[in-house]
Amino acid sequence: MKYRDYRWPCAYEVEVTCGAQVGRATVVNVTQAGACLIDVPRVEAGDVIDIHFLGRRIPAEVRWARRGRCGVRFEARLGQQDLATIRQMKPGHGSVRRLRPMREMR
Repeated sequence: MKYRDYRWPCAYEVEVTCGAQVGRATVVNVTQAGACLIDVPRVEAGDVIDIHFLGRRIPAEVRWARRGRCGVRFEARLGQQDLATIRQMKPGHGSVRRLRPMREMR
């Protein structure tokens, strides 16, 4: 069975370019592999867009789009630092904790 990455909720404003179109959008959830954006300029599934934040450009492919929302898959997976920035948190805080094995009941 194939598992999806955990989708982290957020509200991070970015600039999006698709061809000659430039607009603002908000990332509402993010994984290392992709994100969901709202208030995006007009895009269609299959479009290649660039997401700009902190002076960086992240290429992504639009997987689905409807009513001002779209889901994108990043060309390369995000690193932990980028993921923490988009989630607007300090690296190492609020990350998934490793579970300890339960003690056996006697």
